[in-house]
Amino acid sequence: MVFFVTCVTGSFSPAASYEKRDGTIVEPILDTSGSTHPYDWTNLGPHAEAPFARLDNADLLNAGLDHAKMSGTVMTGANLDRADLWNRWLQTPHSKEIPW
Repeated sequence: MVFFVTCVTGSFSPAASYEKRDGTIVEPILDTSGSTHPYDWTNLGPHAEAPFARLDNADLLNAGLDHAKMSGTVMTGANLDRADLWNRWLQTPHSKEIPW
């Protein structure tokens, strides 16, 4: 029994979630090809703090990211269709923070 529990828990990989604009929670975050995205830090949603997160190619369709603090976050190739990005902070490649 101990061996079984060790094997099962040893292979468990936590996954982060994100909150949609309508309040629905999507867990786990998927990438744009439909596989689980490797991002496993803080859950994303309104007022989330996820500086320097690696969300490249993440599928964040309809995400509610208003007022999220995400300076330095990489979102290259991410699906942000219909996402609420009101007043979130990202950092440009030139290290200048801009509110979107």
